[in-house]
Amino acid sequence: MSKNYELELYKLIKENDLINEFGWCSDGSCCVWINYRDLDEFIKRATKIFGYGLFDDTSFDANMQCDGVCIDLCEMFCDYDIDFEEMFPKADYQH
Repeated sequence: MSKNYELELYKLIKENDLINEFGWCSDGSCCVWINYRDLDEFIKRATKIFGYGLFDDTSFDANMQCDGVCIDLCEMFCDYDIDFEEMFPKADYQH
């Protein structure tokens, strides 16, 4: 049975208090802002869904800011078949 990665990612972003801000920064960049105190929990939950290969097989940048970290989800989950524009329409989720 294959996982529904889009549903699980949607829940991780929308149904938890781990994400401070969320939205499209540009055409190809859908970002989350996570407080430093919540970053470890976000990583634990993401690896529970996607496995440790998420961090072993690919690399992605995280922008460290004064209140937390900004991660581009399109880059983080580029190896998975996730349609971010369908999940989060740019018109509704523009940052």
